[in-house]
Formats: sequence, C-alpha cells, structure tokens
Amino acid sequence: MQLMNSASQHKATRRGFARVVVAALAGVLFFGAVGVDTAEAGKKTKSKLSREARLLAFDTEAGTMTVKERGKKIVYKVKFEGSVMTRTTATINARPVKLHEIPLKARVNIYWRPDEANKKKRFARKVDALNIPKELLEEK
Repeated sequence: MQLMNSASQHKATRRGFARVVVAALAGVLFFGAVGVDTAEAGKKTKSKLSREARLLAFDTEAGTMTVKERGKKIVYKVKFEGSVMTRTTATINARPVKLHEIPLKARVNIYWRPDEANKKKRFARKVDALNIPKELLEEK
C-alpha cells in the first residue's frame, strides 16, 4: 500500500472537488435548458388544449355542452357517466362534482382533446369551474 504525503493528498482532493463542481454545473445547465423547453411546450399545449369559457347549456341526450369562448359559441362533446378514464370530469372550486352541477353562465376552464369518432370535434376531458360563490351553490 502506497502512502501519500499531505501535498499529494491535497492535490488529489482538489481535483476530485473540481470534477464534482464541473459535473454539477453541467447538470444544472442541462436540466435548466430542459426545464425551459418543457415550460415552453407546456404553454403551447395549454393554449391549444385548454380554454377559458362561459358555460351556456348542457344537452344530456346529445352528450354535448355549449360554451361561449372568445365571443363564439362552441360545442364540446361530453360523457356524463362512466369511469374516470372515459367520462368528462368536473370540479367546482377544486372539489369534484357531477358535470351537470356546474351552474350555467359560470366561468370554466375546459381541458379537451380531439374527439375519437370525429377529429374535427372536441371532447371535453375536464371542466373546472372556479370562484363560484357559495350562495349560487346552495340554491340547488
């Protein structure tokens, strides 16, 4: 076994520390760049697949809901019943509810995807109603 003197031990420790610092900086730069790309991708996804709108009507027979979005009436396909994976989920003030419990004219955020049967139509995957006063919820 070879014994090192304190000068060579100090030199080896400095080299090891320098390697750790360089690796850490490289990781920060790499993951920081990935984080920016992910954030930009998230913005693109959100602007395309989620919308803020005003709820106008539900049609349970047709399985649709009509909203006013950016000044236009838009119809989304919805599924009122089924498993969480297949139906349209809904929340009011971050609490899970049935879709038809959301009051008409409420401001909603709609998370959607293209409908499986017709890619030109939209399927509302989740509808979030925010800032609904308790008075409106108690009237039902």
